[in-house]
Amino acid sequence: MTTKILAIVFGVLLGISLIALIIWTSFYFSKSQKNIREKARKEAKKEKQQIIGSGYKEINQERRKINDEVEQTKIFIAKEMTNLEFEKQQLNSMKATLNNREINVENYENSLKKQEKELNILSEKLENDLANVASISKEEAKEKMFEVVKHNTAKELSAYVRSQELEASKTAKKKAADILLEAMEKFKTDFASERVTTVVKIPDEQMKGRIIGKDGRNIKTFEQYAGVDIVIDDTPDMILVSSFNPIRREIAVKTLEKLISDGRIQPVRIEQELIEQEKLLNDVILETGQKVTEELGIYDMDLQLVKLVGQLKYRTSYTQNVLTHSIEVAQISRTIAEELGLNAHDAVRAGLLHDIGKAVDFEEEGNHVELGVELARKYGENEVVVNAIAAHHEDVPKQTFIASIVAIADSISASRPGARNEQTEDFVKRINEIEEICNQIPGVTRSYALQSGRQVRVIVDPAVVSDYDISQLSQEIADKLKEVSIPGNTTLTIIRERRETTIIK
Repeated sequence: MTTKILAIVFGVLLGISLIALIIWTSFYFSKSQKNIREKARKEAKKEKQQIIGSGYKEINQERRKINDEVEQTKIFIAKEMTNLEFEKQQLNSMKATLNNREINVENYENSLKKQEKELNILSEKLENDLANVASISKEEAKEKMFEVVKHNTAKELSAYVRSQELEASKTAKKKAADILLEAMEKFKTDFASERVTTVVKIPDEQMKGRIIGKDGRNIKTFEQYAGVDIVIDDTPDMILVSSFNPIRREIAVKTLEKLISDGRIQPVRIEQELIEQEKLLNDVILETGQKVTEELGIYDMDLQLVKLVGQLKYRTSYTQNVLTHSIEVAQISRTIAEELGLNAHDAVRAGLLHDIGKAVDFEEEGNHVELGVELARKYGENEVVVNAIAAHHEDVPKQTFIASIVAIADSISASRPGARNEQTEDFVKRINEIEEICNQIPGVTRSYALQSGRQVRVIVDPAVVSDYDISQLSQEIADKLKEVSIPGNTTLTIIRERRETTIIK
C-alpha cells in the first residue's frame, strides 16, 4: 500500500515537474523571441536612420555640386558677356574709324579733283597765253612747257640723288672702316718662320756619327720609315730635317730629339720610336683641334674635321702658321658678322675652315680650295660654309654675305704687318716690279704699291687719259700685274685729277 502511495506521489511530483518544466520552457522561449524582436526592431530603426542620414548627405553634396556648377556657369556667362560687350565696343570704334577714313578719302578725292580741274584751267590759260605771246600753236606751246618742266625737274632730281649717293657712300665707308678696324684691333697673332726644314740641335759633333750609323744604316732606316731627308753637313752642333709633309717632319723631329736624349740609336729603336711619336702627335693634333673649336664656340663639328683643324698647327703658308691664320680669320669674320647682324655661327665656322684643304694638300692632288670644298661636303658642313671655302680666292662667285666676309677677313689677316714674314729682298723686289710695270704704261705719271702689293694706286695724266679711257687702262694694268706673284687679292685704284692754277695780280 505504501509502495502504491509512494508511486502515486512520485508520479504526481513527476507530472508537476513536467508541467513546470513545460511552463518554464514556454516562458523562456517567449521571452527570448521578444528580445530578438526588440533587437531586430532596434537594428532596423538604426539602419533606417543611417540610410536616411546617408541619403540626406548625398543629397546635400549633390546640391552643393550643382550650386557650384551653376555659379561657375554664371561667372563664365558674365565673363563672355563682358568680352562680347568689349568686342562690340571695338567693332563700333573700328566702324566709326572706317567711316571717318572713308569720309576723309572722299574729301581728299574731291579736293584732288578740284585741284586737277584748277590745274587744267590754269594750264589751258598758260597755253593760250604762250600761244598768243609767241604766235605758236597750242600743241607747240604745250610741248615747250613740258620740256621746260621736265628739264627743271630732272636737274633737281639728279642733284638730290647725287647728294644722297655721296652721303650714303660716306656713311657706308665710315661704318665699314669702323667695323674692320674694330675687328683688326681685337686680334693679334704671332707668325711662324718654319718652311720645309727644321733645325735639330745636337750636344756634340760625335752625335752626327751615331745618327749616321755604321755604313749609314741608322740614317737610311730613319729616312725610309720617317719619309724625310736628314741633312748633315759641316754646320756645328745642328742637323736639318727636311720634308714638304709637315706632319712627317714633326714626327721625325720629335723622334730624333728623343733618340738623342736617350742615346740608343739603332734601326729597331728608330722604328719603335717613330711609331710611338706618331701616336703621341695624333693625340696632340686631336687635342689641339678640340681646344680651338671649343674656344670658338663650335661643338657640333665632325671629329675627323676637328682632327684636320688640329693638323693645321703644323702647316705654314708664306711662313704664316695656317692654324693661327684660320683662327684669326674666324674671329674677324665673327666680329664683322655680328656688327652687320648676320649669322655669326656660320661666319666663324667658315672662317676656321676656309683653308682646311691645306691640311691635306701636301699628300693629295688638287689645290687647297678644291680639297677644302670636298672635305667640307664630306663631313656634313652646310652650303654657306662650302661656298665661303670655294669663293675666298674668287674661284667661284660668292653666293652669301658670309662668303664675302670670310674673303675680307682672309685678306686682313694675311696682309696685316708681320703676318707673313718674308725675306726683305723678296718684298722689295715685288714692290719695285709692280711699280715698274705700272709706270711703263703710257699716260701713267706715278704709281705706288702698298700693303705688300695688295693695294696699287696709279696716278694718270688727265691730258693723256680721259674718263672713258680709265676702264680700259685698269684692265690693261690688271692683266700685266697677273704676271707678278702677289699673295691674296689686289685692289687697283686709278686716280685722274685735273687742277687749274691762276695767278691773280
